[in-house]
Amino acid sequence: MESTETWSEKRKQIAEHIERHGVDRHREWGIVRQLVNTDYKPHKAFLRFYEEHIGPISAVDSIVEAGPGIGTLASVIYASGFKGKYTSFDFPEMQTIQQYALGGYDVEYVNTVDELPKAAGLFIASFSVEEM
Repeated sequence: MESTETWSEKRKQIAEHIERHGVDRHREWGIVRQLVNTDYKPHKAFLRFYEEHIGPISAVDSIVEAGPGIGTLASVIYASGFKGKYTSFDFPEMQTIQQYALGGYDVEYVNTVDELPKAAGLFIASFSVEEM
């Protein structure tokens, strides 16, 4: 899939794939790995803006993201040199996809406000706010 395609197109492709093939995580989830790439332009633009106006993302010790989707922004941030703790605050169903797509990264998955860290170096709610 080309990195210029929109998130809604990617979401539609995931939904169609799951409807067609089910969610056999050992065989059929290759599409998720293909969709989570580190060249997704909107997320790269966010990261560039952050680093130009605030500082290097690698200097942040922890990030909490509300509604990270399939984890594309997290993969972009980790690929840029982030070494801290990343917390995904999302529905368990989405976190199933995130856990597969972000395997190997230091991501904590929480579902309730009570589970959120008391503090974080950066809080992100990019697409999640507009979808609420």
